Amino acid sequence: MTLYASLAQNPEEEQHGITLREAFTRALVLLWQDNDDDQLESIWRTLAARPGPFADEVIEVLGAVVAEPPDDLVELIRTHGWVPLIHEEAGAAERVYTQAEAVAWLIRARDRLAAIRTAERPAAGTSKRVAPSVE
Repeated sequence: MTLYASLAQNPEEEQHGITLREAFTRALVLLWQDNDDDQLESIWRTLAARPGPFADEVIEVLGAVVAEPPDDLVELIRTHGWVPLIHEEAGAAERVYTQAEAVAWLIRARDRLAAIRTAERPAAGTSKRVAPSVE
């Protein structure tokens, strides 16, 4: 079982890591809870620009959840991320996302965060600096 340290909240968790489920719920709270899209993007840009593995590990966590979504994925996102995941149709009752729709939402979210991360910080071993030309 893979354990994650970047979302740890104390030294013991940093040393031993936390489960995928715990890392996912913490990412939901940190990034989505009480944030609109602009706030989420601002927070993520700041986090993604920092050195270290944090941003990559969050993207890895989201990818791992997409690969093997828990049965209660919709409820986890709604409870910990405060994302309603509902369809609102005029004249019809609200309909909560299905598991497949929640996975699709999470894929889009992961891909959006990954694109921002790539724009904010080059991958390990690369640099934004341009070598001077030799003339």
